[in-house]
Amino acid sequence: MLFSIGIAALLISAVIFVIDSHSTANVFSSIFAFAFGEVGNSGKLDHVNVDFEVRFYSVFWAAYGGALL
Repeated sequence: MLFSIGIAALLISAVIFVIDSHSTANVFSSIFAFAFGEVGNSGKLDHVNVDFEVRFYSVFWAAYGGALL
Protein backbone atom coordinates (compact mmCIF):
# COMPACT_ATOMS: atom_id res chain seq x y z
CA MET A 1 0.00 0.00 0.00
CA LEU A 2 2.82 2.41 0.89
CA PHE A 3 4.54 1.58 -2.40
CA SER A 4 1.46 2.45 -4.46
CA ILE A 5 0.88 5.70 -2.54
CA GLY A 6 4.57 6.58 -3.02
CA ILE A 7 4.33 5.99 -6.76
CA ALA A 8 1.15 8.08 -6.91
CA ALA A 9 2.83 10.94 -5.01
CA LEU A 10 5.80 10.86 -7.38
CA LEU A 11 3.52 10.88 -10.42
CA ILE A 12 1.48 13.77 -9.05
CA SER A 13 4.67 15.69 -8.38
CA ALA A 14 5.97 15.08 -11.90
CA VAL A 15 2.69 16.06 -13.55
CA ILE A 16 2.41 19.27 -11.51
CA PHE A 17 6.02 20.21 -12.24
CA VAL A 18 5.89 19.44 -15.97
CA ILE A 19 2.52 21.02 -16.79
CA ASP A 20 0.84 23.84 -14.93
CA SER A 21 -1.50 23.42 -11.98
CA HIS A 22 -4.65 24.40 -13.88
CA SER A 23 -4.09 21.72 -16.53
CA THR A 24 -3.26 19.15 -13.85
CA ALA A 25 -6.52 19.93 -12.03
CA ASN A 26 -8.47 19.64 -15.30
CA VAL A 27 -6.88 16.28 -16.11
CA PHE A 28 -7.65 14.79 -12.70
CA SER A 29 -11.17 16.30 -12.69
CA SER A 30 -11.82 14.56 -16.01
CA ILE A 31 -10.53 11.25 -14.63
CA PHE A 32 -12.68 11.57 -11.48
CA ALA A 33 -15.72 12.58 -13.54
CA PHE A 34 -15.26 9.51 -15.72
CA ALA A 35 -14.79 7.19 -12.73
CA PHE A 36 -17.23 8.61 -10.18
CA GLY A 37 -19.58 10.93 -12.01
CA GLU A 38 -19.60 14.70 -12.20
CA VAL A 39 -17.43 16.62 -9.72
CA GLY A 40 -17.03 20.32 -9.00
CA ASN A 41 -14.73 22.49 -11.08
CA SER A 42 -11.07 22.99 -10.23
CA GLY A 43 -11.42 26.66 -9.40
CA LYS A 44 -9.21 29.41 -10.69
CA LEU A 45 -5.80 27.75 -10.64
CA ASP A 46 -4.49 29.55 -13.72
CA HIS A 47 -3.20 32.61 -11.84
CA VAL A 48 0.60 32.91 -11.95
CA ASN A 49 0.97 33.06 -8.14
CA VAL A 50 -1.09 29.92 -7.63
CA ASP A 51 0.87 28.11 -10.34
CA PHE A 52 4.18 29.07 -8.71
CA GLU A 53 3.00 27.96 -5.28
CA VAL A 54 1.71 24.61 -6.52
CA ARG A 55 4.95 23.95 -8.41
CA PHE A 56 6.89 24.84 -5.23
CA TYR A 57 4.92 22.26 -3.25
CA SER A 58 5.42 19.62 -5.96
CA VAL A 59 8.94 19.18 -4.57
CA PHE A 60 7.41 18.16 -1.24
CA TRP A 61 5.16 15.69 -3.05
CA ALA A 62 8.30 14.15 -4.55
CA ALA A 63 9.98 13.97 -1.15
CA TYR A 64 6.87 12.41 0.37
CA GLY A 65 6.73 9.83 -2.42
CA GLY A 66 10.41 9.04 -2.00
CA ALA A 67 10.00 8.62 1.76
CA LEU A 68 7.10 6.24 1.25
CA LEU A 69 9.05 4.16 -1.22
